[in-house]
Amino acid sequence: MLREERVPVLIVGAGGAGLSLSLLLRQQGIASLLVEQRSDVSWLPRARNLNFRTLEVFRGLGLEEQVIAAGSHVSRMFRKETLASPERQEFAAVDQATRIVDHPEIVTPEPPTWYCPQSRLEPLLLAAARQRGADVRYNTELVSFTQDRRRVTATIRNRSTGTSHLVRADYLVACDGAHSHIRDALGVKTEGLGELDERYIFVYFRADWGELIRGYEADAILIDQSDFRGFFLITDADRGMLLIQDGAGTERSAQTYTIERCRDLVLKGLGKRDLAVEIVDIAHWQPAQLVAEHFQQGRIFLLGDAAHTMPPKLGLGVNTAVQSAQNLAWKLAAVSRDRLLLSCWQRMRPSGIRSGF
Repeated sequence: MLREERVPVLIVGAGGAGLSLSLLLRQQGIASLLVEQRSDVSWLPRARNLNFRTLEVFRGLGLEEQVIAAGSHVSRMFRKETLASPERQEFAAVDQATRIVDHPEIVTPEPPTWYCPQSRLEPLLLAAARQRGADVRYNTELVSFTQDRRRVTATIRNRSTGTSHLVRADYLVACDGAHSHIRDALGVKTEGLGELDERYIFVYFRADWGELIRGYEADAILIDQSDFRGFFLITDADRGMLLIQDGAGTERSAQTYTIERCRDLVLKGLGKRDLAVEIVDIAHWQPAQLVAEHFQQGRIFLLGDAAHTMPPKLGLGVNTAVQSAQNLAWKLAAVSRDRLLLSCWQRMRPSGIRSGF
């Protein structure tokens, strides 16, 4: 017989949406169990820039100073022939908040935009969640779930030990990404433009490239050569990502962009052939523009990319996720408090008085 545990809210997926929701629920006095099938936080330098509204949410959580300290100025973009080349051309920065109003300081005390990528934000949110008593479990996956009018019953499994047990929760929140298994299991359809006619290859690598990126730590560098173009995005002095736009299909790209070729392209872009480069992963990605037909089905909610997928250049990505998490957290708290008050009133009322609820 499987071991059971009971929690008010079960959250699946520990990206920006799930970690923020866990903290926001904790602030409202609601416990949650957050499970994530990955073994650790992401080290990928994606979801790079936070807008002022997201920073206001973190201010409400008492995390503003930490996020500001972990980040830097909004990302700039430079064009260079190689990363080692001294010549560079800077593209004009587009700051949406500054462009909307002449004096953004009258709208918010926060910076209009702040660089704090996923690789820096996730560890910060995880540390804060655990420090405040949140239950966050990595290497743990959702196996199955059912719901009725009263609760959600889910089976989760520790991927390291293979141990499974039941979780009974008042609510389940799917923060499991653009290819949400929970959304698919619910049969919730998506609508929109679908997959766009754009294809990209992410080449994740390790290299001792600290000298080459000094002064560019928060920036994107377009490598522009006659026979090669790609963007370098920076995680830290030892890790980075090369983003290449590709017109071929996924199968053809997989055959073309081998580990050997990707290492050669990274070296070509760096402009230092003697640098030791290790290719960690190669990911093929086709952006999509989709939104779920509805974000709630019974006691199950969709949040973040599970609810709406948007290309980075057209949407707000993690900003939308964090702000949606705040919206959902106070609503769940309000419903939970109403149920608690009703339960207390029913226990306290004289036996001869009938409830009008």
